Amino acid sequence: MNGLTPYMIERRKIIVSYLDKFPNTSTHCITRMIYKDHPEYFNNYEQVRSIVRLYRGASGTMNRITVKFNKYYKHEL
Repeated sequence: MNGLTPYMIERRKIIVSYLDKFPNTSTHCITRMIYKDHPEYFNNYEQVRSIVRLYRGASGTMNRITVKFNKYYKHEL
């Protein structure tokens, strides 16, 4: 495995499920929903927001390189 703990894998599943269900929803709204529904998996709102931004490719060029999938990237027209 990638060195991820079962706890980290569960957090990833939660976030990916929300990104799948709400692909056009803003990062702010998705973050609020995730944190409200699953506070036991996250320390605070900002932690959820950072992970959502990472998966959407909105955390800078270097982070986009490290994320192995880009399915959730928001592409500008």
